[in-house]
Amino acid sequence: LFPGAVARVAAVCGAARCSPQNQVFLKGVRAALVADGAWDPVAERFTEHPTRGLEALATVYAGWGLSNEFYRNEAFRGGGTRLDDNAGGIRAGGSAAAGAEAGGLDTAGWAGFADLEDFVARSYVGGFSSDEPHNLLAMLGMWDGGDVSRNPLHQGDFGAALGAIGQAVSQVRRRTLGESHGSNNGEVGASPGSTKRVLLGAGTRVLVMPCATDRYFEVPESQREVELINQGSGGDAPDVAQLVPIPSTWGHRAGDPSRPGQLKQGAFIASHVKELLLV
Repeated sequence: LFPGAVARVAAVCGAARCSPQNQVFLKGVRAALVADGAWDPVAERFTEHPTRGLEALATVYAGWGLSNEFYRNEAFRGGGTRLDDNAGGIRAGGSAAAGAEAGGLDTAGWAGFADLEDFVARSYVGGFSSDEPHNLLAMLGMWDGGDVSRNPLHQGDFGAALGAIGQAVSQVRRRTLGESHGSNNGEVGASPGSTKRVLLGAGTRVLVMPCATDRYFEVPESQREVELINQGSGGDAPDVAQLVPIPSTWGHRAGDPSRPGQLKQGAFIASHVKELLLV
């Protein structure tokens, strides 16, 4: 609705609209939670803490939050794994820097878990066991309905909603270049001041960073979002948005590198966000 109100956007492991496949996942997670005997379907509330429902929800989550490669390589044991440069669509529209840094952004320098059962029990079930279930239901509902075009202005036109970002940046660039011409007798960049004004309207404004192996928000979806944003500029600002996948087997969890073994993922994200803010 207000594409010009934010100077920079770093979208890490997210999406501008919840996909149909993602909605099916959310329905499954919700069904697991409300299958608990404490769920009152009439009042649509839990009568007590749904211990078994939360355990079921967490177990379903565990199968989606991380990639097939993560489990196949037993990365939950710690010690380090390596994701091939071309695995999981890393190079699909990503930057050269992303491709160059593609290897080795997984577990390293931590003890990990004893086995698969230990990982699911402590990392997922344990993590959800004390959560407020009604808050989780609210989160699932908001996630399911997420759509930037779901507003009175765009009325479900996804392309128009994302294109508005590119259009806004294009307008800023044209205005900036116009001011430069007017203040320097038509010579763009003829002085340090005019050069600064021109640069203010240049560079990437939106950094889209899905994980290469994210099963919620996949790289092809992010690629399409980037294309729609850039198309909105009408060719004046084709680089408004940039796709930089996070090369990791940690799936959606790569976007929250607060856990042991994810230091390199955190550094990768931080370096690209810093670059975005300095453009």
